[in-house]
This record gives sequence, C-alpha cells and structure tokens, in this order.
Amino acid sequence: VDHENVLISMQKYVQQLPSSKQSIWEQILDPSILARKLAQNAERHGTVVSRVAVANWALFTKDLQPYAQAMFGFDQPLGGKNTSDEKLKQLIRDTLEHKPDVGIFILASGDADFRDTIQTLLKRNKQVVIWGVHSIGSIRSNMSGAFREMESWQNLTIEYLDDILLRDLSLKQASQAIKTNYAQISN
Repeated sequence: VDHENVLISMQKYVQQLPSSKQSIWEQILDPSILARKLAQNAERHGTVVSRVAVANWALFTKDLQPYAQAMFGFDQPLGGKNTSDEKLKQLIRDTLEHKPDVGIFILASGDADFRDTIQTLLKRNKQVVIWGVHSIGSIRSNMSGAFREMESWQNLTIEYLDDILLRDLSLKQASQAIKTNYAQISN
C-alpha cells in the first residue's frame, strides 16, 4: 500500500462527491476503517503472506496504529521524490527472490511508475491486482492510463478503492470503528 497515494487520491475523490455522500466517505477514510478494509479485501484473493504500507510516516503518525492493528508492516522510504514507489518496487523484488511461491501481488497505487514492475510479475506468471481510484468530476483517476490499457491482459485485474471500501460496510459499522479507534488513541 502506497498510503500517501491512496489517502490523497481518496480525499480528492471525496471532495468531488455531492455533500450528501461526503460524510460517509470521510468516515470510511478514517485510518482504522481504511487499513482494515484494505486488509480484508486483500484476503479475498487468497492467503496473505505479507502486508506492507509505505509512507513518510512522520506525516501520517496517527495512521500507524490502525495499520498495525490490521497486521500491516511498515516501511519508511528515504526522503525524495517517488521514494515510496521505489521502496514498494524493492519489496516486490525481494518477495520474488525470497518467496517465489507467492502467486498474487496486490498493489494499492495507480502510479505509472509501476508499469515495468507489473510487466515483470506478469512475465513470471504472477497474478497482479492493482487498486486505484475512479475518475470523478474534475479529478482524474490515480490509475495510470497504462494500466487501463493492460487491463485485458491475462493475470491482471484492476479494482477501484471507491468500490472496495464500500463493500460490506454499513454506516453503523463505520461509526463503531471510528469510536473504537479514538478510544484506543486516548487511552
């Protein structure tokens, strides 16, 4: 998970929604719900071997605990442009080398920077699932056009976070998850 890419893309998406729909989305983007929903939806694709969220965590300290509760590992890229992307690419290469039996890779980031990495995974007969955000209003999708062109390729699936995050989530569940998270933080 490229946490910064996902969060910023989803926040822009929510800003384009009618105001009547924004409140539920603001709740869904609460870190406790976001991390849990990402973890749950990854499990739909099979046994999860590793969950990693990458970000400049100094900017997202409140998001660390919810990701930890959802059983994500953390990685802190070194400073600079696209360092989260480079860190994720390195984690994918390491997994290919050290865990060659892993058959499915899920990438929550629509950056075009991952095109070569995804092509490498596909050439090695790995299944790839890319999570991005739909276009809405004046906001373009964070999903690179390169991936949409690749969508018909065998073993590549594109799923949209705006669909994934709403799956099986009622307003009551969202409210309860937020209350639980804030109670844990204040203790």
